[in-house]
Amino acid sequence: MDKPLRSATVLVLYGFVLSVCLLSATAQEQKQLHVDEFGIQAGEPVDAGFVFVDGQYLDKPYVVSRKGLALTVNGKLVRPPAQWPPRDLRVFDDPELPAGIDENSRWEDLKDEKDKYAGYLSRKARYLRLRFPDQLPQKKAEAYGALPFVESAVVNETGDGVIVKTVYGETRRISACAIPPDSPMLSPPPTREQVLAGVEDRRRRLEADLEKGAALFLFNNGQRTVWSARKAQTDMPYLLQLLESAKSQQEKMAELVQMDLLSAYPIPRWENFLTNFAATAELRTRVATMGVNLAEWERQRREWRAQRDEEDRVAEQMREAMRKKNAAE
Repeated sequence: MDKPLRSATVLVLYGFVLSVCLLSATAQEQKQLHVDEFGIQAGEPVDAGFVFVDGQYLDKPYVVSRKGLALTVNGKLVRPPAQWPPRDLRVFDDPELPAGIDENSRWEDLKDEKDKYAGYLSRKARYLRLRFPDQLPQKKAEAYGALPFVESAVVNETGDGVIVKTVYGETRRISACAIPPDSPMLSPPPTREQVLAGVEDRRRRLEADLEKGAALFLFNNGQRTVWSARKAQTDMPYLLQLLESAKSQQEKMAELVQMDLLSAYPIPRWENFLTNFAATAELRTRVATMGVNLAEWERQRREWRAQRDEEDRVAEQMREAMRKKNAAE
């Protein structure tokens, strides 16, 4: 395709994507994403990189947009809206112990399942951190010791935590400084400008990754995995082959671990990725033009795995030898 014609095509596609982005915001969505207050900022089209959103591959060009306080790529939500108005998480008044807490209560009774910041212990920790920054170990010991189901709570030998024993025999070690001094939980809520700047910074970083040719595996809850441009070029052909193969989901999950797409095994989001995976003609065409020799790629991968397995085996032998030595002493 001639360069002028290609540029014109990109512009037409950009206009189409932008129009979809602007028109798809329903009244309810605008309210949820805070579009009315913060508007929409669409980035420039990027004709590089790869984008998968919840398993679906998106065709180029890519337009990373800020829709209110949320982020989208080609109209697909990839990061939920930042909270607005921001919440002040500081606690200035000593929280009261919830009614009904007695010697038969458990730690779970002091939590709020719907709001992790609303639970008694969370609010108490923030109050103590603000009110007694120089006396935290002792104040925490007093706070935990006052719980009806706690038998004892004492500051540990190093002075940086509290050892708590319950009436039903459980022992917990509580950090005395679990909340860092620069935490948002101890600071005034961000201003409108700060919230907007934070979202825009994340938008620009996604855009910059794509401009470098990276592969972005994005999820609508904001989680993501990024492959560098080099890894995208070498591994994308095998990834497509794997995802379209007849292997079971568990086998595919195991392969994703080896390809550094999974940080743990299994992860529900990647199970959904496999279930929702959908390639396009464009993806297949792009992969076909990469010229990667899959047989050679797999041979190198097997050698690398064998080397790593051997290193793990030697390391485990050394750990076992050390355990036996310590046990003998």
